[in-house]
Amino acid sequence: MAVRSAEARVKRHRRVRKRVSGTTERPRLAVFRSNRHIYAQLIDDTTGRTLAAASTAEPGLRDGATATVDAAKAVGQLVGQYKASGTGGGGGGGTGGGTGGGSSGSSR
Repeated sequence: MAVRSAEARVKRHRRVRKRVSGTTERPRLAVFRSNRHIYAQLIDDTTGRTLAAASTAEPGLRDGATATVDAAKAVGQLVGQYKASGTGGGGGGGTGGGTGGGSSGSSR
């Protein structure tokens, strides 16, 4: 069963990525939710760089429930703060579940 859902996720990802592309002015928001954590990245597809990233796996958000709506709101606010301040955030470009699933770069 897990194989089918993983394949379905990849199919959805490819279908969306045909139409969605991020720029420096308007980056693409990639969100990955595992059973334990929520990961979010702002991605500039023109340069292939992650502009900001945050997740509930970071020390500041790790306490309490990490896969709830409130945790997702906190991650969203953190990504917004990182983008506004110009810093890349704690997640960078290598940590988090979103990078392994092909959501951070051009997989084609």
